Amino acid sequence: MPNHHSALRTLREAGHKDTVEYIQTLEAHNQLLQDELERVLTLLAEQAALNQQSNVAERADAVLKYTREYLSRQH
Repeated sequence: MPNHHSALRTLREAGHKDTVEYIQTLEAHNQLLQDELERVLTLLAEQAALNQQSNVAERADAVLKYTREYLSRQH
């Protein structure tokens, strides 16, 4: 099975220049979409990490509040 570049070269040599250009345009758009997807996934991962930190802080605050209330009832 020929590799991608040799297949494009064969198409070009066979006079299918427009087809080759279309394929290359699709590949460029595909790369842009992949780059954008990577950027969005990175932002989502960063947001998830921030949310997790926020949740941990909220739980720590809740434990501290409960502990203070518990201790105040003991006295």
